[in-house]
Amino acid sequence: MYVTGSSINGATSSDYITAKFDASGNRLWSARYNSPDSGYDSPTAIVVDESGYVYVTGSSRRGYYGDLTYATVKYSPDGIELWTARYQSGEYLYLPSHMVAHNSGNVYVGGYSGLVEYDNQGNQVWPATTMFMR
Repeated sequence: MYVTGSSINGATSSDYITAKFDASGNRLWSARYNSPDSGYDSPTAIVVDESGYVYVTGSSRRGYYGDLTYATVKYSPDGIELWTARYQSGEYLYLPSHMVAHNSGNVYVGGYSGLVEYDNQGNQVWPATTMFMR
């Protein structure tokens, strides 16, 4: 089982915290994502692909007053952070709510401010900022 949520650390603002548990409830690993400048981070979706890679996305703020962005993190099956991708194209409100991992290794993140695709290395393939999803 995999879970993600927000966690407040005394040294930073709210961060993503993601963990994997076995069938008996024992934690196998946990990982924390803290945005640049220790801004506010709040995960909204998690998905595990067929190979066991874990993707977490949510809203992230650079610094205390920065605009919200999509921040997507990919973890190995062992909980090692492989890449982080941030997406913003001029809108002020980035609230990702959906994510799908394709068997090609690409991941699609969508929400209020549009849809973005990343390849298996975290490179942005395309955005579709005119498409609004709810």
